[in-house]
Amino acid sequence: MRMRKRIAPLVLALGLAACSSAPRPPSGASTVTLFGPETRLETWKTSVVEGHHVHAARPDEPCLAAAAGEYLGAASQALGTQDERLREPAGKLGGVMSSFMEQLTTESSGPALGGPDRTVLALRHFAADGSTPDQCVLVDLPRLKAGEAERLFKAAEFRATFERPPRNVEARLERGWIRATQLDSRRTEYDLFLVLKPLRPGAYETLQVITRVEWPPQ
Repeated sequence: MRMRKRIAPLVLALGLAACSSAPRPPSGASTVTLFGPETRLETWKTSVVEGHHVHAARPDEPCLAAAAGEYLGAASQALGTQDERLREPAGKLGGVMSSFMEQLTTESSGPALGGPDRTVLALRHFAADGSTPDQCVLVDLPRLKAGEAERLFKAAEFRATFERPPRNVEARLERGWIRATQLDSRRTEYDLFLVLKPLRPGAYETLQVITRVEWPPQ
């Protein structure tokens, strides 16, 4: 117990350092066509996160709890090299703190999407103040494999939701497709055709979302 008290401040400090040092993600924009209760042609902000999990309220930011977990794991290894007696308790404490941070993030920012072999593509519409998202489409699909120049994903291979406001799921994917095309070594183009079914019976028949996203934005 004493040993855990000794190492807890250091492990926590390293976890907080992971959060404070996280880079600000880039943001793009795409023209989105929506057919449903009304027809709309609008510009929505876009983001793409590959190889990390995110949370519904912040789909453009890799989960800070996951980053902190990596730092905590490195901290336990570093402490172990200084004093072998600290390696095991530091590792256990780091795991507990990482799980706790993930739980807090889920409660505050919604469920996790994405992961090591996944891509999360987000389309967000902002309210009149320009800083508060009031609607979003979240898509969780597999990453292109190494050497894969183009791939057509069918509806069974990915998930998509329409949320209004964010974290309040109004409709889920019924059918559609996504075509991912590797433009060069750094840039990928995503063509989306999504048909989403509202969860509330009789709200409307379907919502269709059509757009193209190039990532990273130029």
